[in-house]
Amino acid sequence: MLDFFINLIYYIFMTTQINLDFNQMNSLLRRYDKNVSIVNGEAYAEIKKQLARVCPYQKALFIFEKSNNRKYENFISSLENINVTALTVGLENKPISVENALPCFAMPDDVRAVVCLDYCLIDYAIYYSHVKKLKLIVVLNSLNLISTLKSRLIIKNGESVDETAVNIDSTLIFDRQLLNESQSSIRDAYECVTSLSLSLLEYRLLRALGVKKTYREAYEIIKNSILSVYDLTAHDKNIRDEIVAYSALNVSVANYISGDEILSSSTVLACERANHINNVLDISIKVLGLSAYAFTEEVVAYKIPDYEVRANFLLEKFGINPKNSISGFLSSAQLIFKNRKEIEKFFKVNKEEIEGLILSLKKAKKISNNLLEEKSTKEDELNNGTIKFLGDFSGIINFCTLLREKGLLELI
Repeated sequence: MLDFFINLIYYIFMTTQINLDFNQMNSLLRRYDKNVSIVNGEAYAEIKKQLARVCPYQKALFIFEKSNNRKYENFISSLENINVTALTVGLENKPISVENALPCFAMPDDVRAVVCLDYCLIDYAIYYSHVKKLKLIVVLNSLNLISTLKSRLIIKNGESVDETAVNIDSTLIFDRQLLNESQSSIRDAYECVTSLSLSLLEYRLLRALGVKKTYREAYEIIKNSILSVYDLTAHDKNIRDEIVAYSALNVSVANYISGDEILSSSTVLACERANHINNVLDISIKVLGLSAYAFTEEVVAYKIPDYEVRANFLLEKFGINPKNSISGFLSSAQLIFKNRKEIEKFFKVNKEEIEGLILSLKKAKKISNNLLEEKSTKEDELNNGTIKFLGDFSGIINFCTLLREKGLLELI
């Protein structure tokens, strides 16, 4: 199989277009028995069509950002024409918690469908739909759609964090016009997609250690989605939004059919969880470079990880129980120690590919800078403190976890 770097060169010089094939996405979801469909069309017309089919003469709950209340007023009023009673709840765009979701649960019990009008609140819509067992309709009005579909939802519950398996009957609406009007950053979305090449390496390592199963089809889809969006500035400005959004959605679909297994240990998505998605490409380059140095140069540990400091950080920042954190640290440390020779072998065997990938991501950073508006000269500042804790979340074993046990991250 050609490695990522060689494939990248091929795509840059040979590929001029990306085909937005939603039939292929839907076919893939059906083949894996996923109760999700993706519609490509005008969002408001599609919402009406869906509601007329699933809950005529009944109630639907519309979730949107509180600041967008007036934006959706006319559309929601028009639902009287199709005999749907619209209930509304405006929420703040904050990390999901049981407490923050309470306004949804103040709604009547006879709601029959949920419509999420602002993608940034999708986790709230998923959570409410899951608890109430309702049809979910989501407008994909964002460019970074990598976390759209998920098998598990992480939600803060008081002083603890719950992880809930979810499997929702969903319809996702991809509206090109709304993408063009989106306030989300094309640069952030582009950097998130291209950085996932690091996540694929992490998956390959865990697969080599026997921690992950082989999901060949999903892996290939994610890899090709990254490659297809890589040279984004070669495309006309008026189609870049839909290209990067489609590629991110394709990644989400592919990861979903694997049960979220391919990206479950992703450094990139750990960045998103830590709210540092704005400099994820810089972080990916840094993590790859440190990993190559640590495991191909046979670096000895510099400092023993301070598990107590890390557990306290996770408690303060994310509400994760320190006992669970310490247990996770010890479990991952044991796995890494047991497989230390295999880990070093992986890095040595893939040394050339990793070096090529670092160069590719540095090239992607230059492309990313070209996506900025001409008037903007601000550069993202790399937050090294972010890297220090990206291998600490429960259930995660990624390159940052390896660097933690190697002792390098204690120097950051």
